[in-house]
Amino acid sequence: SNDRPSGDSAQARSQSDAAQPSTTPTASTALNDGAASELDRRIQDRLARTGESALGERLQERLAPPTKAAPTTITADAPPASFLGLRSGSAGSIVYVVDASGSMIGTLPIVLNELDRSLRKLSPSQRYAVFFFQRNGVLPSAASELVAATPAAIDATLAWARRDVRPSGRSNPLAAMERSLALRPDVVFLLSTAITGSGEFEVSRDELLKRLDAVNPLDATMGRRPTRIQCVQFLDPDPLDTLLQIAERHGGADGFRFLSRSTLGLEPSQP
Repeated sequence: SNDRPSGDSAQARSQSDAAQPSTTPTASTALNDGAASELDRRIQDRLARTGESALGERLQERLAPPTKAAPTTITADAPPASFLGLRSGSAGSIVYVVDASGSMIGTLPIVLNELDRSLRKLSPSQRYAVFFFQRNGVLPSAASELVAATPAAIDATLAWARRDVRPSGRSNPLAAMERSLALRPDVVFLLSTAITGSGEFEVSRDELLKRLDAVNPLDATMGRRPTRIQCVQFLDPDPLDTLLQIAERHGGADGFRFLSRSTLGLEPSQP
């Protein structure tokens, strides 16, 4: 099950969640009262009370194991890769593309813990890269090219992410997706709260799908694309189902997962 809400329940949940904060605190520090919504403060309180490791354990318990392996990709003899309940087939090269907009304040530590878990399951024979997207661009990264998944490389990537990635503002994923697909990886794991963005950084769903089709075209003879794109809709439902459509076009039937605030145990308590 993708734990994906629909209809009135999705709309009600979307309306009940708090607005995005407007400042740029680090992911590891508490939010000040003027910068965070009430829900984000509650998330921070939950993190302080239970600890990130406890939330990570709860998340692992709630992530249903894959019912089957996804179809193999280009590198048929490589091990698989997994991230937040998604599982690729054989993947010699993996790229993670992660939302770093303000909507990730308070929950980015959870995602980084899962990134840590995913990277450390890779073998040194596999290669990886990590992109965080924010506004119209990509944050400068310690792993912006495919590198061997050695313990030293993974340590450096995670240290950079935990030190330097500061969620803020809105975001547009196109630059990050185009850079990731230019590497021609076997699989891309894409995580976002609102993939089409808003305001000056908004991109239409149709434009996003069109651009992805252009840079990751379907080979009609082989019946597949150069890269599989598997998607995580994080925290809030998307009424446009953009990530679901990306996954259906580029990632296959089992290439999508919705992780709600309820799944993460981050729903605000009732008064």
